[in-house]
Amino acid sequence: MTKLNKQLAVFVLIFLACFSVLYLLVSNSNSIENGMAKTNSVVGETIFNVLNPELYCDYVVGAPDNPRGFDFTFNVYDNRNVKRKVNKKSAKRSQIDRIILQDHFILFIVPFIFLTALFVASPVSWKTKALRYPIGLLLLYILIAFHLSYRFELVFTNNNFEINSIWLFFTWLFGLGGTYDNIFIIAAVFWIALLGWPIYKRFSASSFA
Repeated sequence: MTKLNKQLAVFVLIFLACFSVLYLLVSNSNSIENGMAKTNSVVGETIFNVLNPELYCDYVVGAPDNPRGFDFTFNVYDNRNVKRKVNKKSAKRSQIDRIILQDHFILFIVPFIFLTALFVASPVSWKTKALRYPIGLLLLYILIAFHLSYRFELVFTNNNFEINSIWLFFTWLFGLGGTYDNIFIIAAVFWIALLGWPIYKRFSASSFA
């Protein structure tokens, strides 16, 4: 086995170990998952509502009893057909147009664990990781916001998605067809964009050493 192959093997092993440890840690700790849910409700809601000019969404930790065990609620308001746009202050006085439930662990935590494991396993300096990891998190929040925007639009249109505005074009483009698996593909693309070059230089130096 060459030195490069050994480094690739080490990367894969560290990634798998980190992903497994974080997955088991969070999935078996209600306090950690609840803390992350509260954080995601604030950060995710803010990013969603900054990006989306047509819908306002209130992220709520918890959900009413439901057969699928969903534990996160999205109260969605349609701002396209109202004179006064719904915002954080007026949401409590406005009628909710749609209530959508979701599994917080699946939607938020698993993609974040995936991205974190990629960063931890990357054979670059911790300083480089620390500087670029927050950018990766921000991009992932934005990606999930587009993903949700696409899915919410399908709910409002009974699965008849139509591109009739610039925003809906971007929702279609970055919403990934509402497919959950695509989140991980694009998250990996973010990782490559942020750390690909230093990783390449590291591997290139090793192969010629």
